[in-house]
Amino acid sequence: MSAETLLYHFTHIDNLPRILEAGGVLCKRDCGNARNIAHFEVQARRDRVQVPIPPHGNLHDYVPFYFAPRSPMMYSIHKNNVPDVQCDTHELVYLLSSVERVRHSGLKFVFTNGNAAVAFRRQFFNDLERLPEVLDWDLLGADFWNNTLEDQDRKRRRAAEFLVHERVPWNVIGGIGIATNTMKPACWICFTRIQHVRCQRVKSK
Repeated sequence: MSAETLLYHFTHIDNLPRILEAGGVLCKRDCGNARNIAHFEVQARRDRVQVPIPPHGNLHDYVPFYFAPRSPMMYSIHKNNVPDVQCDTHELVYLLSSVERVRHSGLKFVFTNGNAAVAFRRQFFNDLERLPEVLDWDLLGADFWNNTLEDQDRKRRRAAEFLVHERVPWNVIGGIGIATNTMKPACWICFTRIQHVRCQRVKSK
């Protein structure tokens, strides 16, 4: 693990103005009619998943981040495998933060050892001292994460989540990641209103 443990939340570029107006990223329960890029059945399942440790609630009470920029969900969007979602991954942006930023801000959080919507082997934690041991850091840093005959749990572990309770203010966001530089003009609104946020390319596939 590096000195700073990066976190990645992705959304459609069309959602940036409402995120700016809200002063940060809101959880699913509070974000209103944002442009959806998620699988409806998975979202319905997430709404039923209760978080068994403080600050409790369910998954829709949290803003989800990944520990890896290239996630199984992003790959599904790229392959047009998400029903009712029609967009190119180039239209998506990452909001970048870090575990350290969240901790220093005093926000409440939990994290999981894999995809939070999958019950198999799912565990929740809120003690950062456990972070180095409960995540598969080699897999999170790997170029490929498909399941194999020897290990049918790779995709779930690759989708480990860091979940911030209710809201992530803009001062906790350190950057905006884009797949191609053609998306930079659409992000300039962030530079004019949020001076400390930088824009950088993030490999999405």
